[in-house]
Amino acid sequence: MTARDEAHAEALDALHEALTAALDSRQHIPCRTPGRTALWTSEAHEERAEAAEACRACPILDPCRAAGRFERFGVWGGRDVGVKPGKKLPPRPTTTTKPRPALDPIACHGCGEMFTPSRTGHTYCRQACRTRLASAERRRKARKNTEKETTA
Repeated sequence: MTARDEAHAEALDALHEALTAALDSRQHIPCRTPGRTALWTSEAHEERAEAAEACRACPILDPCRAAGRFERFGVWGGRDVGVKPGKKLPPRPTTTTKPRPALDPIACHGCGEMFTPSRTGHTYCRQACRTRLASAERRRKARKNTEKETTA
């Protein structure tokens, strides 16, 4: 066990003792409030910020913060450990992508069947049609080259 692992285990033990003592004396622990526990590990930054605000009145703030030094995500001791001080939050994903316009059905260049291409520029309904036409084109070029050689 590394020194870091030992320090982490000690911090968690101290947190467990403080939590047990606070609950035994019926003190209010914000992260143990029914219906609100998910805020401390939420994916949404706004919810984690709300959880960090609620921690300010917690009687075990210091041992929780000490244990949080070893964690990678969540709110520990009133601090969102997923957000490092001085770093900006990652940009929120945008949901304003434009939907691709529906394309009209076209005839496959290989077999002639009608199909709706998934993208502009697709002219074959299946890979087999594309391969068959490419093979036919290679044979045609080879035949043309052999005819040139025989006439020359």
